[in-house]
Amino acid sequence: LRNSSLSKLSLIQLQKLEMTYGNLFVKTSNYNNLQNIIKVFTDNKKYTEFLDSLNGIRSKVNIIIDNAFKSKTIDKEACEIVCFKINNTIISFNASQIIQAITNVRDDKKYLYNHCIHVAFLNGLMGKWLNLDDEHMQQLVKIGFLHDIGKAKIPQEILDKPSSLTSEEFKIIKLHPIHSFNMLINSGERDKDVLIAVRGHHEKTNGTGYPDGLTYDRLSLYARITTISDIYDAMVSKRVYKDAQSPFEVLDEFSRGRFSNLDTHLINIFLQNMPSELLGRKVVLSDGRIGIVAYVNHNNYAFPLINVNEEIIQTNENLRCLCVCD
Repeated sequence: LRNSSLSKLSLIQLQKLEMTYGNLFVKTSNYNNLQNIIKVFTDNKKYTEFLDSLNGIRSKVNIIIDNAFKSKTIDKEACEIVCFKINNTIISFNASQIIQAITNVRDDKKYLYNHCIHVAFLNGLMGKWLNLDDEHMQQLVKIGFLHDIGKAKIPQEILDKPSSLTSEEFKIIKLHPIHSFNMLINSGERDKDVLIAVRGHHEKTNGTGYPDGLTYDRLSLYARITTISDIYDAMVSKRVYKDAQSPFEVLDEFSRGRFSNLDTHLINIFLQNMPSELLGRKVVLSDGRIGIVAYVNHNNYAFPLINVNEEIIQTNENLRCLCVCD
């Protein structure tokens, strides 16, 4: 466990627990130090400060995106201010608090607004985990924030369609990276790294992506990072046509190679860091109870150990984590 003071005996016991299948209840009297870890990860005062910062960002983003849909243009100055605030928030707050806020249940009617913010944060966190400097993190945040802005030029009835898209509708949707690219150029964006990554966030390493069918050797690092952030947030989000998946299910799918056409090195970076940021987060279980994430097994991301009323429970196929919550 990251930042833990667990004894070696307790860690060994946890490792044995993760190998057990089925409903298993263990009194936490044997895991006194575990409570200290959970306390660190559930610092309500700091989390409240982060939410205040996030709410300020959301209000500005709502205006930017509303204006983009009305005018089909981007307010470059307003975007720069928002991206600076997001980057500063990533630097100022614990990553686990950021993950808590961007993976909990959210209003699917505001999907695009939330998605742009969340991908910006995820991109910034990836930059942090890769030890990139402030300038590169700022670029990543901007790419994440603006990667889908071209959807402002997609008919609303296609964006909000609750059923499967027709082949013609999907062709229209696939144009949004080009729209984003062109809107950025028209707004005065001259950073080629930003432009290329925004255009390439749906490309795949094997050349099966769009709009240009690029392969790994022609894909920028920023585009490869944004693809992962984009997919993760889309999967943990509720949409009109699908339910949200829990972050644990999504991490499990990443680990089992469902997205083998992404950058595997970056996927591994994501898998190495994300589980520890979910420790101490509140989750809703499939039986309706609320617990706190105590341990995530890197060999089986889908079924973490959950602390429920001072009992450690091994989740399984019959007792799942449905979602992260506040």
